[in-house]
Amino acid sequence: MSSPTLLLIDPSMVVPEHQGMAVISAIWPGTVRTLFPALRNQWPTPDDLRAAQAVILLGSKASVHDDYPWLDALKIWLTPLLNAEVRCPTLGICFGHQLLAHLAGAKVGLREPTGHKLAAVVESHFSPNRLGVSGDLRVIASQCEEVKEIPRGFRHIATRPTCNIDGLEHCELPLFSVQFHPEAREDFALRQKIPAAAVDARLKADTTRLLEAFCQRALRSEPVVVTQI
Repeated sequence: MSSPTLLLIDPSMVVPEHQGMAVISAIWPGTVRTLFPALRNQWPTPDDLRAAQAVILLGSKASVHDDYPWLDALKIWLTPLLNAEVRCPTLGICFGHQLLAHLAGAKVGLREPTGHKLAAVVESHFSPNRLGVSGDLRVIASQCEEVKEIPRGFRHIATRPTCNIDGLEHCELPLFSVQFHPEAREDFALRQKIPAAAVDARLKADTTRLLEAFCQRALRSEPVVVTQI
């Protein structure tokens, strides 16, 4: 039996999220394939999706409204997942969360009219969901924009005072997303001017629990079924 493949897409525009990707790779029991659309022009293809057991789409300085060739290609690539033409467990993080919601028809915009960026350790409250994660999670948030409304076909699963729609899951498809950064550790925190000491044992345990829940959910899923792509 071949090793299950996780397709990890890092659309960072300045610095690759190496530490965060290492956190995810340590949790996934199979093969991890990484792509860098913005930094290295590595765009995912339909074959990449056919070979994947799961997809994780990380954060980016980009906005879902920007005009970049790599972003246009990524939007096209994600569309079959949202149209149920391909069923593959997918987790969108920060920019990934916003992009999935945007493609599903929701409004995405600045969290504050001034464009002020929030970068802080916060607590996100999870209501019952298919990942089985509940209660308050200590997490790192770093964002200028947010999802303004629940997209059609999705359910609201997480919230915090600084971000109402902090987590989503599709009502039928294996699509999940969070606005915060469960993969973030000390390197990410320091780049956001958050003290590394804030990345404490509870934060690591809470965010690892979320990532493990997604990976376990993905590994229990049936192989990807492609009706058309």
